Amino acid sequence: MDQPKIQRILRLMVLLSGQRAYSLEELADEIGMSGRTIYRYISSFREAGFVIDKVGECRFRLLSLGPGTVDLKNIVHFSPEEAFILSRMIDSPLIRRIPSRRNF
Repeated sequence: MDQPKIQRILRLMVLLSGQRAYSLEELADEIGMSGRTIYRYISSFREAGFVIDKVGECRFRLLSLGPGTVDLKNIVHFSPEEAFILSRMIDSPLIRRIPSRRNF
């Protein structure tokens, strides 16, 4: 799975975990994916065990399951500088040459 795709999926999860419910069109505009792709990811989240609330006809949000539930925004946080450095490291040619475990 490519890096931009992972970033868009995580951005979708963060948006859905907020207090606001979004329409497919709003999510598609915000993230830069088609509404159909957003809907497929929402279905995948449900299959993975996430509780997605459908508000009204077509607005979605990720439900908090109670006090023991971790807010996705609080799992990992990087400052803009840290995020920039990590992004540069991930895209570094040196990192790309490190063999994965599958190659052993």
